[in-house]
Amino acid sequence: MSSDKKDNNEDTSPKENNFDLIIRNLKILSSIKPHDKIIKKGDTIKIDTPYIYQGITRYWNGDSRKESLHLIEHLVDTTFNKIDLIYSNEIEYRTGGLNGNNNYYNKGQSYFETENTQKLQIFSNELKNTISGLNNLKQTYNSDISICSRIEVVIEKINLRIKKIQELFSIKIKHDSSIKKKNNTNNDNEYCFSDEESE
Repeated sequence: MSSDKKDNNEDTSPKENNFDLIIRNLKILSSIKPHDKIIKKGDTIKIDTPYIYQGITRYWNGDSRKESLHLIEHLVDTTFNKIDLIYSNEIEYRTGGLNGNNNYYNKGQSYFETENTQKLQIFSNELKNTISGLNNLKQTYNSDISICSRIEVVIEKINLRIKKIQELFSIKIKHDSSIKKKNNTNNDNEYCFSDEESE
């Protein structure tokens, strides 16, 4: 009986915020230097700097270059899914679920709350930073055309997603500025008096 309670307590222990975990792993990717490799420890990606017998240790632990690329691709896909989820949740909240086609690639929507805008900007910045780390990883595996090609595909996907996020911000900024301009015009009209009325 007591063991069951103990198990339940273990299951309900707090876990790291998914957003924070993704950002932390993206930051780690951006810190990769030439000749570095990566490994996974729990939910976290770790940088595996060169050392004697590194190849043997990686082989023994099953840390291959293919597995490394799988980790990177999974992290990038998870990041993209989180970005889409932020957008979808915001649109659903703002429209009461009436927007049937709420993929964030649809332009013209300007529903974002400040918190969601900040999260998307953080994602955009961190994705941009990972490109230098991925280019350094290409140097590590420069003799492996297959791995380098997969890294290039990931970089292209990241660049495309950054572009889409920035386009979304551009639409939002234009929308916000037009609302501000309209409000200022209304305020100007509200407090505008003729010379006769002011005398």
